[in-house]
Amino acid sequence: MNHIRLKHPAMVAALVIVFAAGLAMPHAQPTYARASALTLTLVRQELALAPDAVLSIGVRSEPELPANATVVVTAYRTIQTRGDLSNAIAGKLPRAVDTLDLAVDDAVTTLDGVTTFAVPTETSARTSRSLQFAQQGLYPVVVDIRSESTIIAELITFVDRLPKPADDQRGTLNVGVTASITAPPAIPGANPTLSPYAVQALADLSAFPATVPLSLSISPEIIDRVDGATRDRLRQLFNTNLVMSQPRIPFDPSAAVAAGKSALFTQLLREGENAVVALGETPPSDRSVWWSPDPLTTTGASLLRDLGTRLIVLSPNVYANATGSLGALTDTTQLLLITLPDNTTVPTMVLDPVLAERLDNSLLAPEQAALYAAADLISTRDQLANVASPVTGHTIVLGLGAGGVPNGALLGRIHDLTSSTGAVDFVTLDGVERSTTTMLVDGLPVQIALPDRSPLDISTRLNSLDKLNARSFTVSGMLVNDAGRPRRWSETIGVLWSSALSDTDVSTAVRSLTTELDVITAAIAPRPAYAFTLSGRRTTIRIRVENSSDEPLKVLVRMSATKLTFPKGDQVVTVEPSSITDVAVPVVARSNGSFPVTLDVLTPDGGSPLAPTLFLKARVSALTGLAQVLTGGGLLMLSAWWVRHLRKVRHGRRNAERMHRHPSTNAVDARATDDESSANLADS
Repeated sequence: MNHIRLKHPAMVAALVIVFAAGLAMPHAQPTYARASALTLTLVRQELALAPDAVLSIGVRSEPELPANATVVVTAYRTIQTRGDLSNAIAGKLPRAVDTLDLAVDDAVTTLDGVTTFAVPTETSARTSRSLQFAQQGLYPVVVDIRSESTIIAELITFVDRLPKPADDQRGTLNVGVTASITAPPAIPGANPTLSPYAVQALADLSAFPATVPLSLSISPEIIDRVDGATRDRLRQLFNTNLVMSQPRIPFDPSAAVAAGKSALFTQLLREGENAVVALGETPPSDRSVWWSPDPLTTTGASLLRDLGTRLIVLSPNVYANATGSLGALTDTTQLLLITLPDNTTVPTMVLDPVLAERLDNSLLAPEQAALYAAADLISTRDQLANVASPVTGHTIVLGLGAGGVPNGALLGRIHDLTSSTGAVDFVTLDGVERSTTTMLVDGLPVQIALPDRSPLDISTRLNSLDKLNARSFTVSGMLVNDAGRPRRWSETIGVLWSSALSDTDVSTAVRSLTTELDVITAAIAPRPAYAFTLSGRRTTIRIRVENSSDEPLKVLVRMSATKLTFPKGDQVVTVEPSSITDVAVPVVARSNGSFPVTLDVLTPDGGSPLAPTLFLKARVSALTGLAQVLTGGGLLMLSAWWVRHLRKVRHGRRNAERMHRHPSTNAVDARATDDESSANLADS
């Protein structure tokens, strides 16, 4: 091999950067020493290589290549597994199959600081003029920059040599890309500005390439907080991609079930779907797929299944904490099954953890990061093909493990790099549960059990919001001129349901709303009245109610007593602002005497007291004669007396008649007896 010196001082090449965890080791050449004086950055290279085509590798060097530098390009044995790929990226390369020394005049060009190496390739007879790629497959390729027998820089890259017409077809791997945008909802009256994270995520989403099908999960409440241009861009994205159904505000399904709020989750999910439709000219969102970067419980998954979810996508961390997880042995291109409380199952897929790190790696240069991720997809397809070819029924899901929007430029470049290989097909996730096979171990589907308990406990918060919601409803009935306040209260509480809000945010908003309600209810106070006297059987008394606010308020006045009746019952009255209003209360007395009367002033629906119960004293002395005793036990006593009296009169008359008929009886005495009896009866 002849080493040709590079004459152009501006030649550059790609920087060797370690794999996501920083474990990469440089490619070793045992006959050369290594120096770290030069870095190379990959600028442009196509992954697909047709048989016998020229391989073009564009690089940038920092600093410039020395005048005495030479270039050597080496091809290594094909990658068989994803593990082989990771090892190659880390510098643990398989056996070399061919090496080529580049001729400067024929193989190297420089433009705008970018040095392009044109590498001739061949598939059949090996020659010294070309780099041989004898069979189809994914090859590691190393570009060495050497100076005086010392490697001063190198670039590890990959080439997918495409099949010839007669070669076996290896099939296609489906690739789904998921993204999510969520943000704490805007509390009415507070700053509605989105967080910088959400703003950046929306910008990334707006710049997402149209060539990459996307399965998107976005909180619909965000739509109302963006400008018109962003809303138009969202409308376009919604029309060409899959939009997964989400509650109107972020509301964790597992926490909802744990707090007994499944119905509220369902309501918010429906409201979120309506918000997407209201955007206009967009298809409805889809409940069939749920992307869950956050922890999910078995009851949360059951709720989603009951609402129509047919596929749940789990983050690597959520999957790792599931019972039955196979860890690194999991085939992330196949379905797993989540066991539900009723012993049924729902299909699930796990976001691929290796590719999640590749998409979130900011250390690599963009072109190199894209090429490594694209090579990972190719190696995944090839590994499957080595087991059963051609590959069908396999899908891999790309995305960020913690949620968010992957870099659109990176995904677009990955798509471009793989599109010409025929190895992958980018799809949306709807229908994946029907087109993807289920992973089997010993002939049985792999089943996992999610945790029973959610780490997010919002039950205490939701219980307090239930009470606040009920109170705001009753207080709203007091308002004569509501000025939109009940609607604002309802909207505020409706936002505070969100599990994305911190306890501090919720507590602050609850205190503010509670204070507003307290100001209204505290303005009402009944004036003290400790005793009153009824001058007749029917009369009207006046209760005085004070309103210290600057607006009229409606209240309910309720009086009760055991020996009084109130014909009008509870009365709803309007108490004028900054004044004392007399409330006329008709009263009917049922008995003489003194007894307690209670006075309550409540919200108009009777649900909440506005002041402590007042205990009054009523005095009744106007009832006379029979009316005084025809009440309660007195009526019974009167009836018993009349019965005894009538029996006594009858008995006396019978005795008088017998005496009158007796010969010795004097008639005058008998009459006197009758008169006396009559007098006694009259006296009685």
